[in-house]
Amino acid sequence: MSNCSFICLHGKTALITGAAGAIGTATANNLANQGADLILVDIREKELKEISEKIKSTYSNTKVDTICCDLSKEEEVKKLFSKAIEKANNNKIDILVNNAGLFKDDDWNTGTNESYFHLAMKINFEAQFILCQAACKHMSQNNYGRIVNVASIGAYCGGIKYCSYCASKSAILGLTKSLALEYAKQGITLNCVAPGIIDTPMINILSPEAKKHFENTIPVGRLGKPQDIANAITFLCSKESEYITGSVMHVNGGMVMY
Repeated sequence: MSNCSFICLHGKTALITGAAGAIGTATANNLANQGADLILVDIREKELKEISEKIKSTYSNTKVDTICCDLSKEEEVKKLFSKAIEKANNNKIDILVNNAGLFKDDDWNTGTNESYFHLAMKINFEAQFILCQAACKHMSQNNYGRIVNVASIGAYCGGIKYCSYCASKSAILGLTKSLALEYAKQGITLNCVAPGIIDTPMINILSPEAKKHFENTIPVGRLGKPQDIANAITFLCSKESEYITGSVMHVNGGMVMY
């Protein structure tokens, strides 16, 4: 059963990409806890099914469906939203959380950064672009929608050897703000959450020394937790956030303040 308090999402259906990752899983649990039904998307089919079963066993009244999708393949992404509509209650998607992302460093010395750049853009930006476009068209028919795109602190401060990643995350900001302007009068809000350094398996490419350096420079004195990001996403998915659109919520422990 759900435990709605300030935020209540009963009757809403949420589509979440990157749902098998740490932030995606935390977000899925949060939204289920607030009463939303879920359609979970990831390329990792086994992990996706395991997470789905855990959520269904915890929240018995929550409808959970899964879709395995490779977001680097444009044709799969173009079919994803229509597949989700078919699985949704009343064929209606109310919430889209574009959380999936690819994070690794650029290898400038060998020249492989060019192929990685195209892959990062496909997964981190182009998939979000396609899904946002489909979602806005669908949600405008219902005069209601919440879209949350996950960007990054890297979109603001960059990162040595992370040019491709930071560029792809920067593109999300322009996409979100532009669509927020276009669809504001149709009851659809689009916002970004920009995580700082979050303690997930994704940052294992950082050395222990680099992690310690970040910990020492974060004003609150610790790395972020997936739950910190999930909480921010959950609020932006709610009815209570209806007067917030085109914004970026920085969740970084004070590393960057705007």
